[in-house]
Amino acid sequence: DKDTKEFFDEIDKEIKQDYKTCSVSQAFDAVFQCYTLGSQAIHYYRYGTKNDCSGKWEDFKFCLKTKTKPSEKAHV
Repeated sequence: DKDTKEFFDEIDKEIKQDYKTCSVSQAFDAVFQCYTLGSQAIHYYRYGTKNDCSGKWEDFKFCLKTKTKPSEKAHV
């Protein structure tokens, strides 16, 4: 199906773009900022729950994994 192929081609393009724009220092800063007391307190005040930083943590791990691989393997 043509639409399905285009969809997966777009996803592959986004993944490659994520690799190119991934910054370990920015990802670390985002994780650190998410876990700070102030950020957690504001989120708890607004929503009544602890802020879930797992998405930012996964982004950080992704950057670490891709930035330590040779570029040929990271683009696969």
